[in-house]
Amino acid sequence: MRLMFKKFGGKECRNYKHFFSGLGIMVRTFSNLVHVEFDFEKPVGKNGENCFSASGMDNAVRFKHIDFSHKNRWKEVKLNNNAKITYNKVLKKAKSVEGQKYDFLAIFLKEFIPIGLQDPSKWYCSEVCSWLCGFKKCAMSPIKLYKKVLKLMEKGRVVPIL
Repeated sequence: MRLMFKKFGGKECRNYKHFFSGLGIMVRTFSNLVHVEFDFEKPVGKNGENCFSASGMDNAVRFKHIDFSHKNRWKEVKLNNNAKITYNKVLKKAKSVEGQKYDFLAIFLKEFIPIGLQDPSKWYCSEVCSWLCGFKKCAMSPIKLYKKVLKLMEKGRVVPIL
């Protein structure tokens, strides 16, 4: 299992909504990391879905097949975990929130105007991925999640924390 952090740019920037939201996150967080996927590294769905996250493009928390062959667009963090037991627990946890809606308002009210209001039944990418890693549900930018996971792993902690 690993976290795959999307760098700003690529074909999705052709869509003005994704361009401006990505640019806004980049400016607000001082980082080019604008999206995160939890990659199971093997298919977990009937159509070959290997990743889990919340996506504004899909307006939902979802499983999706993503090809990470464009290495320059993604930053990888390989998670140190307890193999099969952890894998099954994480997959079950992910399935428990599949289909819930994307939290567009929280992106705006947390990342652009930092007042922190959010709907507890909705998610955005780094929030649902951090929760899947074992952190409590809270608004967290991709770069904050990236730094938090690396810091724990440097200390020898297991991630996901279940």
